[in-house]
Amino acid sequence: MIKDESIFLTTASNPASMNNLCYTFIAEGVKRTTTQQLEKTEDIDVCELTEVELLKVMESGQITQGDMLSPLWQWMFRRVTNKVNKTYETL
Repeated sequence: MIKDESIFLTTASNPASMNNLCYTFIAEGVKRTTTQQLEKTEDIDVCELTEVELLKVMESGQITQGDMLSPLWQWMFRRVTNKVNKTYETL
């Protein structure tokens, strides 16, 4: 069961014609402990990137799927605004 507080962002690819939602979760402080065990029809790449590397990939247009980009940009925006807010709090 999905706990509402663990959902980072919910997006709807095409709400005019479809009723499916994409839920995004943020997992921090995790590490890989085993290799992937994919099913025959799955093709999943795990990419470990720094924030700078991620921003470069996002800006380059390498990711074109909106349901992937939207939460990444939202996460990056929140990271930046939290840093700015912390700077203003110390003034």
